[in-house]
Amino acid sequence: MVTLWLVQLLLRMAAKRWPRHLRDEMLAEWRGELHELASRRQQRRMLWFAASLAATRPRLGGRAPLFDPDASIGRVLRHAALLVAAPVACVWLGLFGTIGLVLSVPLVMLAWVAGLTSPLLRPWSVVGAVVLPAVVVVVATPSTMPSFDEAWRMPTATLVWGAILAAAMLVAVRLSPRLAVLVGGAGAVAGCWLASTLAVAPHAARLGLDPSYTAMWYPADLLWPGPIDVPLGVLPTTPDNCVGVDGVCTSVRPAVSMLTDFTEGYSTSLTMIAIYALAYLVAAMSTLDLDENPLPSTVSRPVHSGG
Repeated sequence: MVTLWLVQLLLRMAAKRWPRHLRDEMLAEWRGELHELASRRQQRRMLWFAASLAATRPRLGGRAPLFDPDASIGRVLRHAALLVAAPVACVWLGLFGTIGLVLSVPLVMLAWVAGLTSPLLRPWSVVGAVVLPAVVVVVATPSTMPSFDEAWRMPTATLVWGAILAAAMLVAVRLSPRLAVLVGGAGAVAGCWLASTLAVAPHAARLGLDPSYTAMWYPADLLWPGPIDVPLGVLPTTPDNCVGVDGVCTSVRPAVSMLTDFTEGYSTSLTMIAIYALAYLVAAMSTLDLDENPLPSTVSRPVHSGG
């Protein structure tokens, strides 16, 4: 029973790789092959046959071009400039914290319009065109603006964020717009949350944050000052951060200020870029043809399993 269920699941996955108008025909042909194997009780070959179908990309003739062939060079260059400028704008708006999230609404609307007019025709190219410039901008920010320090100088956290965001968008682009928003949004939040946690965790004690609440700093920082209360540990006193009273060094700097200075818009900027990227992706999905072959030609059918 488990083998049969797995075979049917693999067949459905394989069918989704084919144009919609060919799926029923291909499924009928594959099930005929599997019926013959089942009659000989060759369950291992059934599973292998179904797995090979699911793992093999059908040859449907010419592939869709990377760019719309009717798009002018000027249009492509303007679009490329927008995809680079947008994450830069998100980084600057991220300095305003929660207010920056509100200020980013026009940017998200611009991303939606840009997605509707995107000259890109392949799903992976749409995802790459959004994520790659964003990762480069975030990683390069502390080099171009020295005031951006601490969390911004942790490229590993940023790369993890970019990888999760790209993976979520690659899955979302194959779904309906409503599911794309849910799946892409969940992946975006997961990526931002994990990146923020990875950036803060190694320095929690120095920053006066209770290590057991490190994972809660992302929502607290994003909504600061807000409804989420993160318990703070004892802020370590330093010669540069105390006032001497009878020879005793007393901290005069609130612990939370060290945390906010450490992240300094990092969590907010990642979140804003993710929102912008998701808006662009969902809008661009209307220009992508994920079911039909854009350049129809003779279809190369898979090799039969044999008699």
